[in-house]
Order: sequence, then C-alpha cells, then structure tokens
Amino acid sequence: MWYRFRARKSDGSTENGYLNAKNIGDAKKQLTARFVAILELTEQAKSSEKPFKVPPDVISGFFRRLAVMLHAGMPLAQSLDYLSSSESDAQLAKALEKIYQEVSTGQRFSVAMCQPQVKNLFSNVMVGLVQLGESTGALVDSLMRIAELCETQLRLRRAVVSALTYPAFLFAAILAMGLFFTLVLAPGDANLFASLGSELPWPTQVMINLSSMLRNPFWVVGVSGGLIALVWLFFWQLRRNDKFRLKIHRKILRIPIVGPLVRKTVSAQMLYVISCALQVGMTTTDALKLAREVCINLEFRQRFDDALRAFREGDDLSDALYRYEVFPHLVITMIQMGLEVGNLEIVLSKISVLYEEDVTQSLTSATQLAEPILLAFAGAMSAFLALATLLPIINVVNTL
Repeated sequence: MWYRFRARKSDGSTENGYLNAKNIGDAKKQLTARFVAILELTEQAKSSEKPFKVPPDVISGFFRRLAVMLHAGMPLAQSLDYLSSSESDAQLAKALEKIYQEVSTGQRFSVAMCQPQVKNLFSNVMVGLVQLGESTGALVDSLMRIAELCETQLRLRRAVVSALTYPAFLFAAILAMGLFFTLVLAPGDANLFASLGSELPWPTQVMINLSSMLRNPFWVVGVSGGLIALVWLFFWQLRRNDKFRLKIHRKILRIPIVGPLVRKTVSAQMLYVISCALQVGMTTTDALKLAREVCINLEFRQRFDDALRAFREGDDLSDALYRYEVFPHLVITMIQMGLEVGNLEIVLSKISVLYEEDVTQSLTSATQLAEPILLAFAGAMSAFLALATLLPIINVVNTL
C-alpha cells in the first residue's frame, strides 16, 4: 500500500512524500524511525493504471533538457508542462503530466517524483540529488549530474550487452547445429547403421541414444520440466531469500574473470555517484549513503556498510575502506590524496572514468577469450558427430 505523508524533521522543518508499507501501522513505524512527529498520513487510492516504463536513455535526455530549460530561466512547472506536451515517448509524457500536476499545486519536484505510478522511473539516487538541489538552490547542477550519471550507467550496460551478444549468438548457433544433426539427420543414419548389421562404435551408439532420447516426448517433457523448476526455484530463492542472494553474490565475486569485472563495474558507478553528490554540495556521509543505492552486489554492499559504519564512528574514510576491502588499494590511495588536498570529488570523477574504461577493456578481453573457447567447442562437437557418422561405414569397408 502507498501512503502520502507530511512529517516534521529534527530541525523543525517539514517534509512531504510517499511511502510504501504493508499497512498503516507499518507506515507509522517507518515514519517514527525517520521523523520527530507525523503531521499527516493518508492512504493513496489504488490506481488501475500500471507503472510507467521508460528506457534509461529517454530518462537521461529528459533530465538534460529540463536542466537546460531551468538554466535559461524558465520556471519548473512551466518547463515540465512544456516537456510533457512535446515529449515523443508516450509513457514519459504521461508521467511528466502527473508530475506537473503535483508541482503546479505547490508540491516539491522531488516529492512529485515519488508518486507510486512514476516512482519506478527514478532511482533513490536521482531523488536524493534533486532533494539536495532543491535545498541548496543548485537544482540545475543536480539535474545535469543526474543526466551524466544515467549516461555513464547506460554506457556500462551497453558495453556488457555488446560484449555478451556475439558469444551468445555463437553458442546458440552451435547448439542449433548440434540439435539439427541429432534430431533430423541422426534418425536416418540409425536406420542405415541398423541395416549394416555390425556392432556400432561407442560414438555412434551415444549419438543414436541421444537422438532417441530427444525425440521421446516423455524425456523431453521430464527434463525440460525439471530444468524449468530448478531455474524457477533458483530465481524465487534469489528474489525472496536474502541469505541465499548474499551467498550467490559472494560466489560471483570469487569467479576468476567475472568477479573482478563486477567489482570494477560497481566501483565505477559508486565512485561516480559520490563524485556527483559532492560536486553539488552534499556532505561526505550523505554522499556515501547515496552511493550505496547503486551497489547491486550484496556482498560488496555489506563491506561498504561496514566501512560506512566505521567512518561514522570516527575512523578515517580511506582506512575504513581499506580495512573492509571495499575498493582496491590504488583507489583508496587516490581517495586519501583527494581528502588531503580538498578536491575529493574531482579525484573520484577521474577514477570512475578510468574504471569505466577498464571495464570496457576487460569486457573486450573476455569476449576475445570466449571466442576461441566456443570455436574449440564447436570443432570438438563437429568432430564427434563426424566420427559417429563415419566410423560404422569405415568398419564395414574394412571387413569387405
């Protein structure tokens, strides 16, 4: 259930927003932990409309256009109205119309972004940077940082997809070739081999048995059902069981090639978020909290939480990050240097760019490594099928 609230903070100011809770008691419990007093709490009426879905590159373009319009002196409500009427993406146009309706009645932009139907379009990092921009008067800078952050994340995502596309296509082609031979050509070969009357070599026997198994509906349904059930159970556990998800994420970090790549990707995103937050005036502690939101690996997030707790208790930031092995030693050294000279945000921005380039290079290297492995697998499978087909014929010729 979604609830709209108005609460008083410890400094005496009030904050409006939306909250997702199981019931009104749970909503009050969450608000009591965050605020001094609850001034208003009302349940949002259920909407039959589905949440909006907008591509990340469209969201990035929206923030950049909005920043340009605000920088030119156009009021926020008027800018949102213009963007909603001129937006080519129908889903984003409807979302901006809802946001405009809230802002035009005096609601803050950051609160309007948290409406239930549009909340999935904006991450907690985006909302946090907008809130900071509203409180400091640097909303234009915050919007530009959000656009840059979206573009950085989009580049990393595209790099991963681009690196995986060719190996996946090659593997699918190899698998399709093997299935075609086994299901279409092998049955005809089996009849030919049966007419020869001689004992079949083991590669031929394996091929014939595999063909019979794959053409048997009971085997296909049973094996496919079992695999689907295992996959469903795995993802169900991954979604519902935090301990299981933590174990999987921990094992991912230990995989030789994948683990370092995941660490570099997560580190690049977190460092860039911290840099953006510091550049718009956010405190170091709040910037670290915000960076936690983009950490998708639970093991990495747990280490970061431990380091953040130690930093709050008075430890030096670089020492805390080094103790819990959050970032590599070189990155921590650069962070220490940035703290000493007072330009941490610039140092982090440079490091995140270097990490982004390193991730792209690592993906390219991994793709180059996967290609010969897949080709070798294709060659081995082709050789096995050729032997399974030719060996019985060779045996018959030798007996003549």
